[in-house]
Amino acid sequence: MVDIRLITGIYDSNIILFNFIGVLLLGYLGGFLVKNTILRISKIMGLDEIMRSSKIQMVFKELGYKGTAINLIADVVKWFVYLLALSSAFEILSMHEISTIFAVVVRYIPNIAISIAVIVIGIFAADLFGRIVSELVSTGDKTGEMSGIAAISSSFARVVLYIVTLIIALRLLGVDPTAITVVMAVLLMAASGLFVLSMRDVAPSFMAGIQMKKVGLKEKDKITVSGISGTITEFGTLSTTIKSGRKTFVIPNSHFIRDGFEKV
Repeated sequence: MVDIRLITGIYDSNIILFNFIGVLLLGYLGGFLVKNTILRISKIMGLDEIMRSSKIQMVFKELGYKGTAINLIADVVKWFVYLLALSSAFEILSMHEISTIFAVVVRYIPNIAISIAVIVIGIFAADLFGRIVSELVSTGDKTGEMSGIAAISSSFARVVLYIVTLIIALRLLGVDPTAITVVMAVLLMAASGLFVLSMRDVAPSFMAGIQMKKVGLKEKDKITVSGISGTITEFGTLSTTIKSGRKTFVIPNSHFIRDGFEKV
């Protein structure tokens, strides 16, 4: 028969050690349960499948992380519980310096989790806004000629929102405001530069199209441009379609201004 007094005596003589181990076990169990609860809820809500089809998943694959954004948030919360348990456990052992280190990390983890959530939401919002911009630009474009401008505008809108999301995430992580301002300026300049380069070939044709309408060019007009003679079958924003015999040519509108044209 087990001697209760013996067990009590062992516990009393090693109470600090047993409390230390107990807190660690509770922390491990708590972290495991919290992570699985988050994953189960996300699966029920369908968030896991949404994340797997998102662009952020491609970033995770490049970084070697096999889970989704939900998995990452769940892991961060799990480690929050683990580190909280470690801080409490070392406090029981009166190892205050080590306990303080873990406590400092614990206070910082919620900001990391919130920053990850902000990035995920920001990427979804940027993609949605980009699609809206693309659809607005393409509205009424039956020939598909605005697809180039729509793609550029959509990409630029996405990049701007990505930058804003990154800045918010950095601010939540406690990064110095001055450094954030510098990062914002550099990223916005880079985005603007890419936008200008993208528009370099589109803008001349767009402006040429406006000029051509002013001089009265229209469908069924017979013209000669860039060595091609024929009849205009489609007159678009960025290009003009000319039928010459059995052949059809699609000529950028900028060629009409650059090379000149002759209306027959």
